[in-house]
Amino acid sequence: MLVTNQQNSIAVVISTILLKSTSVALSLVLLCQWSLAQQPQKSLEQRQPLELVFADSIVPQDRHELMSTTGTWYFLHGSLRDAHLTQKVEWGISNSLQVSTFLTPVRHSNATGAMQTGPGDFEVGARYTWENVRSPFTHMAVAF
Repeated sequence: MLVTNQQNSIAVVISTILLKSTSVALSLVLLCQWSLAQQPQKSLEQRQPLELVFADSIVPQDRHELMSTTGTWYFLHGSLRDAHLTQKVEWGISNSLQVSTFLTPVRHSNATGAMQTGPGDFEVGARYTWENVRSPFTHMAVAF
């Protein structure tokens, strides 16, 4: 009988500890959610993660904001070699409309036979963006 009473006492103590631990954990989760809800909303630009090296900007340039990106590319496969120096410039006409140019001022390649060096492609584009489409985490853009 003594063993059964001790086992019951231990079971009561363990269940009390588990109940208190669960209550504390639930309280912490609710406190964290409440704390996050009280923080001011960040803009789309502040929420964006670091962009990948080869990705376009996912956030439109603000009115009269300029972004310039210079990059180098090198490809080697067997005897094929292709090297580029690239330059991209984006200019915000308004907070929703931007224009951009992408050019390759120097390309060094033997993709078409003998090694050649010279200017590469030149692109001009525009993008119109709608921020906060049904959610502060979603935006939509149309590019030309």
